[in-house]
Amino acid sequence: MGILKKIKDKFSTNKPAPKLKEESESDISVYNNFDGKIDYPTWQQVREYLDKMIEIEEEFIVLCRKKAANNVTFIQAATIPGGYTFQIGIEVEGKNEVLEKTCEIDEIIQAFSCYYNDGIVEVDAGFSPLEMMR
Repeated sequence: MGILKKIKDKFSTNKPAPKLKEESESDISVYNNFDGKIDYPTWQQVREYLDKMIEIEEEFIVLCRKKAANNVTFIQAATIPGGYTFQIGIEVEGKNEVLEKTCEIDEIIQAFSCYYNDGIVEVDAGFSPLEMMR
């Protein structure tokens, strides 16, 4: 079975991550190239980092959870010539895999919102394993 099939099978039963009762219980962190790390960010702070990535060509953003939600440990995005790259870090059979695709900024913002709020990231046919991870 190919790695993409295994990963898609893992995501076929996506369930929202447990809702957090208080901000202090959050396990989310956000990073970027120039400002560094924020633990327990608000959605507004994540959105500001996304906006900086749109404005600054060398910028990137990483949103991660201390405990994987639906086997996803992080998502990240960066500006590339002609668009944006979007990557997902996943635990599959005890190994870390990274999937990547090129997409529009609206899809990235939606994905970050879903992962921030519910721990869900949709994996579609546009993703492929990141070659340098193999």
